[in-house]
Amino acid sequence: MGKAARYPRMRFGPKLSARPLAPLGVGTVLMLAASIAFAAVGSLGEGIAAYDHGNYSLAFEILDDLALDGDPAALARAGRMYELGQGTEKNLDQAVRYYREGAVRGSASAQASLGRMYLNGTGVARDEDEGLRLMRRAAEQGNSDAIYQMATVFLDAGATAENTQRGMSLLEVAADHGNVDARRRLADIYFNAGDPIARARALAWIEKSAAAGDANAQAQLGYIYESRQGLPRDPARAHFWYMQAAEQGHTDAQAMLGYQFQSGQGTGQNFAAAHSWYERAAGNGQPLAQTNLGVMYEKGQGVARNAVTAREWYEKAAGNGYAPAQNNLGRLLLTADAHTADKAAAIGWFRAAAEQGLPTAQASLGYAYQTGDGIEQDYAKALRWYKSAAQQGDAQAAAAAREIELLIK
Repeated sequence: MGKAARYPRMRFGPKLSARPLAPLGVGTVLMLAASIAFAAVGSLGEGIAAYDHGNYSLAFEILDDLALDGDPAALARAGRMYELGQGTEKNLDQAVRYYREGAVRGSASAQASLGRMYLNGTGVARDEDEGLRLMRRAAEQGNSDAIYQMATVFLDAGATAENTQRGMSLLEVAADHGNVDARRRLADIYFNAGDPIARARALAWIEKSAAAGDANAQAQLGYIYESRQGLPRDPARAHFWYMQAAEQGHTDAQAMLGYQFQSGQGTGQNFAAAHSWYERAAGNGQPLAQTNLGVMYEKGQGVARNAVTAREWYEKAAGNGYAPAQNNLGRLLLTADAHTADKAAAIGWFRAAAEQGLPTAQASLGYAYQTGDGIEQDYAKALRWYKSAAQQGDAQAAAAAREIELLIK
């Protein structure tokens, strides 16, 4: 896991000697030049670039050397790498030491990180007063993470008018400084308020974050345009924002993009593109993508029809509790040929989905109890499941419920 921890060498910028310097010989100069060239691993910018590109070993090599020489920004960044175990072994004690030294040297990021550790009791004994003191120091320098953390302290402290007002004011400041978490929380608060003015504010923050490249905001904006949440339904614009997020690796956006290509909503129907996006999301465990890959293989949409592969994808999502996949798996097992049908397992999957409130599964379970197909016939249980589905708008289940009520009178 990267290079070995180097904290026994901690020096944090040795003091310079005040003695007069004696003239150096040519050989000594050459030796010093060679040693300096060897020691100069890289600049702060190179360390940050290596980190941003995911090369944590190189990033740690550069940033740790700079931190040991007392660079405040490097202390904050190397401390974070010790905290997360990126490019080196995870070491909370070392992270605290780096953050503390960086905080003393004026790094707002180090102050905010150390404050967060005190507030959470991570690597240090929990101390809210010390945590807030450090957060204030960082916030005074305009550190948006610190401002956001202080906002959450007020918002989570209790629902008083004063706490809410102070928390919201700080959230606005952090959001104005570009803090992604602050923008996201503001949007959630305003969106859940329900009134049109608050919802407009929520959308404004989501759009700002999306335009700034935040994949979560882009995916959320796509969903809003697709589902009429505060904006006129616009599948084409939803497609645009889903694509922006999907290309950044956002798995939910990839799944929704696959659905749009599969259904032709917001773009032309394209089974090959749908399959490609579903595969990318499904490989990361996204249940909608796994389920709809199963549908494509079951129906032969852009791929050769293959019930075995369909079942495999349904099982992946169903095993993780995804109700639509559980229902599809139940239907597949119930209607399969004599060699692969498994009615008892099918009923089990229908029940799992029905208990999560999926109306199609509730209707299927009602039908099984009504007919005694794969389970002992029981009109009372059939009626209960049909009514549950009917309450969610399933007209066929409502008609079946009325039919059973006539039978048992």
